[in-house]
Amino acid sequence: MFLQSYYIDNLIICVVNIFFIIKIFYAILEWEAKLVLLRHKPKVVAVTGSVGKTSAKEAIATVLSASYLV
Repeated sequence: MFLQSYYIDNLIICVVNIFFIIKIFYAILEWEAKLVLLRHKPKVVAVTGSVGKTSAKEAIATVLSASYLV
């Protein structure tokens, strides 16, 4: 009984540790993304909706490529 409890406790500790490692990893990625955005200050165009996003994206890219690096 003690061994089973020991393994279950260790498994829970491992899962919790992995959860915190993943959380720290995503925090680092978010921080690096913010640095890139601050450094390069890109112009962002967002396309939302349920229909026609790919076509709209291609049309916008075609128009903007005349003046910007797309």
